[in-house]
Amino acid sequence: MISIALCDDEVKYLDYYENKITKIANKLNLPFEIIRFKSGESLLFYLEDNPNKFNIIYLDIITDGINGIETAKKIREFNSLTKIIFLTSTKSFVFNAFEVNATDYLIKDEHDDKFDILFKKTVNDSQLNLSNDVISFKSNQTDYLIEIIQITYIESYKCKCQLEYVVF
Repeated sequence: MISIALCDDEVKYLDYYENKITKIANKLNLPFEIIRFKSGESLLFYLEDNPNKFNIIYLDIITDGINGIETAKKIREFNSLTKIIFLTSTKSFVFNAFEVNATDYLIKDEHDDKFDILFKKTVNDSQLNLSNDVISFKSNQTDYLIEIIQITYIESYKCKCQLEYVVF
């Protein structure tokens, strides 16, 4: 099952993109779930208990409170595998998306035709990542999930492990 988060402070966009994703996923016979969030804070709060829940996160950038770029930075601190797609109304932050290894950056109402193609591609990429070997660990009450190919070394000393990895 593909798990998707939609994070936008405007209900009309949450409704619109939830319907869009539902139509595409149903057409592909893809089992999926969508969980909606009205702020970056609520998404991050949810992820505290479910850090590896989502395969795909659609994030608006301009929201009340913490913006989408800051939300994505916090997500990347504990999860490098989740596909993050910015779905926003401004081009102003497109270069900031590179800082968080975003999958793509779509402008609402401008890239609507690209949305379907990108969704299918992201689902395929996400399913490939799920088939890769991953390691899950907890440090300071935070859960982490990383691909084994990202690990540069693991060192164990007196019942403690030190792990270094590279985010691609």
